[in-house]
Amino acid sequence: MRGNPTITDEDRPTRDRLLAAGMALIAERGFNGVTVGEIEAAVGLAPRRGALYKHFPSKRALVEEAMEERISGVADLSDQVAWFASPEAVADPRSSLRLIARVALDELDREKHINQIIEKDGRRFPELRDRMREAMVEPGFRYAEEIFGAWVRATHDADSSLESDRATGIDVAAVATVLLSALVHHRRHAWLLDKPPHGVDTDRFLDAWVDVTMRALATQEVAS
Repeated sequence: MRGNPTITDEDRPTRDRLLAAGMALIAERGFNGVTVGEIEAAVGLAPRRGALYKHFPSKRALVEEAMEERISGVADLSDQVAWFASPEAVADPRSSLRLIARVALDELDREKHINQIIEKDGRRFPELRDRMREAMVEPGFRYAEEIFGAWVRATHDADSSLESDRATGIDVAAVATVLLSALVHHRRHAWLLDKPPHGVDTDRFLDAWVDVTMRALATQEVAS
């Protein structure tokens, strides 16, 4: 018998507790596998007394609101993206790349339930799937391209030994897609199978990811 996630922290607004519990339950069981009463009960409210409808017009509206909040979170990354593309970040590539990867993994963790719901019910709700792709996924890949493009240009400008065709020959959009996709797969594999791929934990994975990324971008460490 499956247990319900219970969110009873009274310091959190009721709306936020309903949002968290509803997304967790729907991610686990699918949209049609969860009732409004079960979401209300999961936060310690009397089921089927209308508590959820005081905050959301419907169960579907709850999912839509959760997605819009995550979309706002992606939009708020613009300052971080600007810093990651800055000379300061490029000057310490290994530390900066590891931080970039950690930020990406943290964002993925915040999107876990949305991802699981779209995987289960994307065909049923194509407009939510398309909204996620256009406003969350694609901006993430554009951000990666922006950061890595700045790094390639900085390396080319600073290293006279790097031939021009080598620098301009890097398909930054494709490389960014490969590198970010690796982070996505590592996280989603752990969600799906409850362990990382091939038993490689996050620290080992990030060490290798940083090494691969530096080679792919022809990035050099600054000599101390």
